[in-house]
Amino acid sequence: MFTNEEYVYETFVQVFPIADFNIILVQRDGTLFRYDAVKEDMEKHSQFKLLLEDEELFARRLHLLYNAPSWMLTDEIDEYTCFDICPDHIRLTGHRLNTEEAAEYEGQLSMEVKLFRVIKGMTEEELIKVIRYAESLKEEE
Repeated sequence: MFTNEEYVYETFVQVFPIADFNIILVQRDGTLFRYDAVKEDMEKHSQFKLLLEDEELFARRLHLLYNAPSWMLTDEIDEYTCFDICPDHIRLTGHRLNTEEAAEYEGQLSMEVKLFRVIKGMTEEELIKVIRYAESLKEEE
């Protein structure tokens, strides 16, 4: 079971497709995982099999829903008609990218991940200064 702090760090906040029916999942702390849908025998699941016949469809229907990579079975985002993969399964079976491997995807990381990296390395005093500065800018508007 995760503590609240571990859960915050280990929450997936971004997913994007790459070649050959692979996806990259990004945790809030910037840790990246590669998951190979074909290698994981996803073609055995009848609903998912159709998505593995067309990489464009595979990519277009990929979303992050409730911390899990999810593929919509239609073009509508619907939590009841999707195929998802448990985040813990990805952490256990996916490939955790090392720093060198992760560098290839740096440009695709969300602003949330980039900000979290900065904030995570700050002391409480530094963070308070940044918050006060941001609040002063907002007041000037």
